[in-house]
Amino acid sequence: WLQLPVELRELVMDHLPLDDLFSLQDVAPEPSLRERIGRRTARARPLWHSMASGDQKETPRPREFAARTDLDLFLANLDVLPAGIGEMRNLHSLDLRCNHLATLPAELALCSRLQRLYLVKNKL
Repeated sequence: WLQLPVELRELVMDHLPLDDLFSLQDVAPEPSLRERIGRRTARARPLWHSMASGDQKETPRPREFAARTDLDLFLANLDVLPAGIGEMRNLHSLDLRCNHLATLPAELALCSRLQRLYLVKNKL
């Protein structure tokens, strides 16, 4: 990894799943790479915090959150689904029932493994 040119590492990092980025945070020696990782993980942070305010027993650590295949935000009182949802590339099921969503972010299309999306009782 460290022997690849920085430009190639940046390109690879733009396409890595979020959970892999958390692993790279500690080994990226260049400030530009750490900054790039920080920007991508920061985009997912609002979604991660939504879980804490939802009906979850325990908020997962960032790496566990990024690796999730299902996400339950039922009754999470969301007006907007954060664009960071696109960083959750392993997501298979997303439950957004009973929120206040009027639109969905285009980044949701990046969740290419998504098979089930529950949207009833929203403003869509």
